[in-house]
Amino acid sequence: MRKSFFVGLLLSALCLDMFAGTTGNLQGIVTDNNNAPLPGVVITVTSPNLIGKRSAVSDGDGAYRIALLPPGNYEITASLTGFKTHKGNFRVSLDTTTTYDASLEVGGVEEVITVTSSDVIIDSTSTTIGHTYSDDYFEELPTARNINSLINLAPGVTGNDGSGGIIVYGSSGPESNYIIDGQNTTGLEYGLSGKSLNFDFVQEVQVKTGGYEAEFGRSTGAVVNVLTKSGGNQTSGTVFAYYRDADFYADAKEPEYGSTFLGNNEQDYGFTLGGYFIKDKLWYFVALNPNSYEAERSYRSYNPFRTGSYKNNDDLLTSAFKLTYNINENNNLVFNVLGDPRETEARQSNGDAASDRVTDTGGYNFQLKYTSVLSDSLILDLQVGQHNEEQVDKPLSAASYGTAVIGSPRAGVSYQAGGLGFYQDQQMKRDSIKANLEGFFGTHNAKFGIDYEDNKFDSLRSYGDNGFYVQLFGANSAGLFSRARIVRSYAEINAEGEIVRMLSEGLNAVTHTVNTAFFLQDNWEVTPRLMVKAGIRYEIQDIQDDNGNSAIKLDTNWAPRLGITYDVVGNGKSKLYASYGKFYESVPLDINNRAFGHETLGLYWRWDISSFPDEQRTVAGFDPSFMIGADGQPNTAHPNYLPGYEFASGGITPVADNLKGQGLDEILAGFEYEFKPNWSAGIKYIDKGIFDVIEDVSFDGGHTYIIANPGRDIEFTWGGNYDIHPLNGQGESIIRNGEEFVIRPGDHVVISADESGFNKPKRDFTGFELSLKRAFSNNYSFNVYYLWSELEGDYIGLYLPFYGQTDPNITATYDVPTTLVNGVGKLGNDHEHNLKIDGFYRFDMGLSFGGVFNYLTGSPISAYAAAGNIPLGGYGEYHLLQRGSAGRLPDQTTIDLKVAYDWRIAGKYSLNLYLDVFNLFDEQVATSVIESFTQGGDYDEQVIPISGVTNADGSARFSNVDELRTYIESLGNIQLNDAYGEVLTYSSPRYYRFGVKFSF
Repeated sequence: MRKSFFVGLLLSALCLDMFAGTTGNLQGIVTDNNNAPLPGVVITVTSPNLIGKRSAVSDGDGAYRIALLPPGNYEITASLTGFKTHKGNFRVSLDTTTTYDASLEVGGVEEVITVTSSDVIIDSTSTTIGHTYSDDYFEELPTARNINSLINLAPGVTGNDGSGGIIVYGSSGPESNYIIDGQNTTGLEYGLSGKSLNFDFVQEVQVKTGGYEAEFGRSTGAVVNVLTKSGGNQTSGTVFAYYRDADFYADAKEPEYGSTFLGNNEQDYGFTLGGYFIKDKLWYFVALNPNSYEAERSYRSYNPFRTGSYKNNDDLLTSAFKLTYNINENNNLVFNVLGDPRETEARQSNGDAASDRVTDTGGYNFQLKYTSVLSDSLILDLQVGQHNEEQVDKPLSAASYGTAVIGSPRAGVSYQAGGLGFYQDQQMKRDSIKANLEGFFGTHNAKFGIDYEDNKFDSLRSYGDNGFYVQLFGANSAGLFSRARIVRSYAEINAEGEIVRMLSEGLNAVTHTVNTAFFLQDNWEVTPRLMVKAGIRYEIQDIQDDNGNSAIKLDTNWAPRLGITYDVVGNGKSKLYASYGKFYESVPLDINNRAFGHETLGLYWRWDISSFPDEQRTVAGFDPSFMIGADGQPNTAHPNYLPGYEFASGGITPVADNLKGQGLDEILAGFEYEFKPNWSAGIKYIDKGIFDVIEDVSFDGGHTYIIANPGRDIEFTWGGNYDIHPLNGQGESIIRNGEEFVIRPGDHVVISADESGFNKPKRDFTGFELSLKRAFSNNYSFNVYYLWSELEGDYIGLYLPFYGQTDPNITATYDVPTTLVNGVGKLGNDHEHNLKIDGFYRFDMGLSFGGVFNYLTGSPISAYAAAGNIPLGGYGEYHLLQRGSAGRLPDQTTIDLKVAYDWRIAGKYSLNLYLDVFNLFDEQVATSVIESFTQGGDYDEQVIPISGVTNADGSARFSNVDELRTYIESLGNIQLNDAYGEVLTYSSPRYYRFGVKFSF
């Protein structure tokens, strides 16, 4: 019976980074002609990706195991005196176990029998779902040249949301975890992908979309596990170049209110070089890829400042350096550096030149990893690393940050002039150390690990030269504004909550989150066909304020994992499996600065400009200088000033004493079968549902905010440094059950779930997925996935599409109860049908064709009221119909094609020529539309009552847009938005890309 690992040692807590599998394992049984187990067989494996060689000896049951094998193609030799030597081949994939059983014939050891085997395409021991892409596969496909484009090929991934992250079985963009060479590279501020990496640096990409073991966590979406290339015993490398320009694009559809993408002018080139300093001892890999492109777009049709088109330059420099040192056969050391500094221009499509900016992002990663085979039954991994990011905004062409003036003359249309508005200067760093220990005992394979991260966020935020920006509002039918106000300037306040001064220098905060995790998992081989996988993961998140104090301490995040696999056929080529897991979100650091960085905003000093000349009542003609006095503060002495509207909001946001971590429960079940060599088919059931959400909740109409779990009782103790709302000079106050009462530091308050006005959040994903996969042989390979799914609820995730708001855990969703009126329904990331096909065919003469097909049901559409039409001073996400019931966007179908020719030169060189065609049939469909059903208005004058759009039981009153329109018109005081349903964005038009690569 096969042996597997059992942990027997607790490592020192001095070992600290999120560990992830960067290797694979090999196991098998050696038998004789009569299928009897053979002990004492020497198993040796070699590979171009393995430094040195690895060996094992079969035990009394004929079982052997070799761990820590880098992914790649291998040769295996099995030898025993009195038997013919067996030779064969197999492939190891990232973080999977390959089974290779060998049969030896009686004879002389000098006699060799070579067996040609097909790739093992089913890991019969794993419950993890997703897909692994090796470089020899993804290089044949037409995709963008970065790892993020590969992720979209994986089953369960239904595109990108507006945050820039991937949607995975209904989970929003900021919920996934990104790992490169075992190091956590997830973005610190928002939880998105934090590292740019091109294909030429990558050996394998594994996208885990569910069912992963306790070793992996800090994700309620996918785990993207990337392995970069290493050197070898042969010097090899590439020189490459790719090119496209705007002339390679078909004519793009122009939206009525949006901006049209007209194409890219791109120059993408570089080199890779790998080899050895000492054979089988010290390898190196180095790579460099400068990438420069211009993104060409049209200015918005309503832009009063500029017309025509513009180009944004984007310069990215990715680099990689890796040293692999084989201390001896059992000890290995790897040092790795990855870089991706980037400079990006962003011209305002709806603004003037003073509002254009340039942003520096990216940074460098450093990593040192040590792996040791301590004995035949014990393996140790240690890793230390540092991940760096920055975001620095600067004016593109203006002499200063300026003062931004923003106005919306009608819903869905806005202008900006005079300055950048909000800008940031941020430096982010993650220091991490991790360790795990793996050992075996009998039929148990267990692993124990710990990891520690210190995440630092140093952020300066401001609004222009004076620390503020101006909003114009109250437009008449001619588009002329009647009011102006200073909005969201950072402010200093006194103990009574009064504004002392605006912070023209901006607000700087340095915050930390310290993450610690422990995991223990055991794979128990009950029989050679039945595997039980059990594990527990414990995560602690210590979210700190800018004084180093714990603002949130999530220390009850216990995440059990349980799975079972059964080899129905009994030959390692089938798998019946089921699993249950609990997964917790890793709260990004955006909340540290926003809620715990003493962010205090002075809001809404107002002036009446209705008597100003017409040309000064527009965004283009408005001069905000009169709004600031000689002391740099709001000029409240101006005769047009409207008193009584300024207030401060911010400070330290209170946190519920009983706060629980945000996460979801997952249930999977499926069957996969290799029905012929290199062919497999499967079916799986996926069920995911959130059990708790962390959000800033207001139970009193935006008066008081508490970070809590919506739908649970809220318990908190008021602190002296919390968000301040003075009541007649007596102290702070809150509104409870419609009545305001004084609350002082130290007071303990309990708000029941009913009193808060929020039900428990709901996001339920249910899906069935079919797959058909064909491993490479006879010149071709492909994958087919079909997913039917439903995504329903009232919580979409960490990104809020309606506002384009990426503020994980502090979005506007639970700011006021009106945001959830008619809120349960089809969520915006719901796509009922998704069909994906990718693959390639390679002719012997060197010509190859690769293709990617994707069909996706369009997203649901909603109908919202504009902010001025909402009761209780609410926000714009006020559903007039049941969420997602106003129709759907068009279905999307795209076909991408790659044609390549590999010209072999002198047997050891090759010249590859590429042509990629994206969106072959130029299908351009709407990907977003205006969903504001009404125009705004003066507050309290044009309010749509909740009772008007809901029935007595709280259900939606109207079933379609026509019924809603009739009702709104009957009110007589609400202006409908004529732009409702107009297209904001279309999918990209057809375009081409050419490439050339010389390999040696």
